[in-house]
Amino acid sequence: MGMSGYVIPISAFVVGDYESAFEVVVRRMKLESAARIGPDGVEHLTPPRTLWGRIQKHTGLWELKRKFIRWRRARHRRDGRNYVRWLQDMLQQHTGLKMDWNEDGDMFAGHQIFSGTLSALVSFAYRLEFPEAFRKVTGYVSDDGKEISLLEAVDERRRELKLDSQRFPHLCGSAVYWVPVAFDPPQAFEDPTQADQLFEDLRTTRVASSVRLLNELMELNETLCIRERWAVPAFELPGHSDEPDELRGVHTGWLLMEGFARASVEHRMPFCIDY
Repeated sequence: MGMSGYVIPISAFVVGDYESAFEVVVRRMKLESAARIGPDGVEHLTPPRTLWGRIQKHTGLWELKRKFIRWRRARHRRDGRNYVRWLQDMLQQHTGLKMDWNEDGDMFAGHQIFSGTLSALVSFAYRLEFPEAFRKVTGYVSDDGKEISLLEAVDERRRELKLDSQRFPHLCGSAVYWVPVAFDPPQAFEDPTQADQLFEDLRTTRVASSVRLLNELMELNETLCIRERWAVPAFELPGHSDEPDELRGVHTGWLLMEGFARASVEHRMPFCIDY
């Protein structure tokens, strides 16, 4: 499953006033046909491969249409700023700290994240913190013939034991936003913008600290010993193809999360994940 990470003002993120990581891929690779499923159904990112699509492409109507969509989303930025004020008030009430970060301008960085790499990194963190709990955990084949990977087996064991990370909470807490303010522990609030969600977990917004996240990643790297750094916002990540598959996933997950956290702290701008 694919996700995307962004260093971006939350006020822009919540109203869609940015170029998505998938759109960046489409633009950089010059794909002729691409679409995605959005909140309003299928959204074409390139002109449809129809006669009308070709007319739009060659007359410039398509680019004008895309610019209009961005302009319309930008007009809702005020709603995004109201949401940020609510979020800052909630964080301040629960932490006692002043919440202040950069909400001006546009997205600084965006990149696609394959959930397997983030899962691999989180799994590694749990095994490092609770070595005895996961010492004998391995991948297996279930009774119905389904192959269960090591990552899935670790997650099953974690849920079974109801383990919560105390050593890496800002990495392992399934946050949506990481803000550049140092606080502990991560916070969770019932989000008024998600009140229509059927499941309680989807009505909850989790907020962590990118400052603390960066510290946790540095602690993890004392074991991983990764020397490369992702030159945010570069499109390409450093290569490491000679590693075993599992370690490669951990390595990629660490490079992305460290890059996002570092950029968030340096630019005083939140880091957000679109799950």
